[in-house]
Amino acid sequence: MNGFLAATTDPLVVQSGMICLTIHLLLFGVFAHYAPQGPWKKMPSHTAHQVLALPLMTYITYQGCLTWFLHNETAESEGRIHVLVPDGIQLAKVVFGFLLYWDIPVGLATPALRDPLMLVHHIGMLFVAGVVMGNLCLSQAPRGSYYAPFFLGVIEASSIPLSYVDIFHPKHKHWFDFLQEELKKKSTIGTILNSINEVARILFAILFLLFRFVYFPYVAISTCLLDFFQAAKAESDPALYGIFVACFLFTGLQMHWGLLIIRQIVKMLKGDENDKKDKES
Repeated sequence: MNGFLAATTDPLVVQSGMICLTIHLLLFGVFAHYAPQGPWKKMPSHTAHQVLALPLMTYITYQGCLTWFLHNETAESEGRIHVLVPDGIQLAKVVFGFLLYWDIPVGLATPALRDPLMLVHHIGMLFVAGVVMGNLCLSQAPRGSYYAPFFLGVIEASSIPLSYVDIFHPKHKHWFDFLQEELKKKSTIGTILNSINEVARILFAILFLLFRFVYFPYVAISTCLLDFFQAAKAESDPALYGIFVACFLFTGLQMHWGLLIIRQIVKMLKGDENDKKDKES
């Protein structure tokens, strides 16, 4: 418990969380009280969350890719768990901060963001970040910062286009209806928003399948799971066993989501084929 409390008061954690929360509240105020009528006024917290998520996901993806692909040196099994990667630890603190002080509380307070599976996913990420920082480990020393740039940064590439796509999802009725109305009117703004949405959907599918459906399981199965299991046995640390379980479950979750995307793609392609047949007949 003391380790968790120490993590919550880390200067970078607090800075990250408070910056995100402050920006969210400012955007919420603008959308709710000063903006003209529109879906942003009916869903101010959800809109503020997505507006902030876009640059935030871009930042952590950039930082993760920079370290993982360019600055991370190959290490042996023990080294991958115990080596200190400063950029990985810093990224973990940023992620811990915005999850703890902004994303999870706002998700609980905003009906449009209140997804139980996503909440569990984000709590799991909070735990992972806490272990990387070292605050949740028995040793109170960072563990797995070698992997942090990948699991807390690189794989979030798909979250960049998703931040936009999710705004117009049919489950968010006000935004979905707004876009459909603009398309019916053949307005310029409707055409632009829909064009960006179509491109973002394609990018999301490509990036998700590439980084989360293929690359994520590869890293997890080829090295990460075994590394953390061996470290957990050597140190008898429940937190490291927890990372092993979390990595296993997260891998299954990525596979589940990836298969859903593949099914949607197949369904869409079959629909296009049926349309062509109808036109030819």
